Amino acid sequence: MPGNGSVSKILRLGALPVGFFGGARYWAVSPDFGPENRRARPGMTVLPPRPGGRTVSLRRRRL
Repeated sequence: MPGNGSVSKILRLGALPVGFFGGARYWAVSPDFGPENRRARPGMTVLPPRPGGRTVSLRRRRL
């Protein structure tokens, strides 16, 4: 029986938005020949500019 968790955040590096993420998994119960222990998964995604040169605002908008 696995337990999973993850987090992600988009930040700007200069003018380029970049997404960072990380996740973890722990197997509390597993079969004899199944997965065991813990696993971690970090990652980064570079988000390309939008067509037409428009930029994406990462600021929160007030409603």
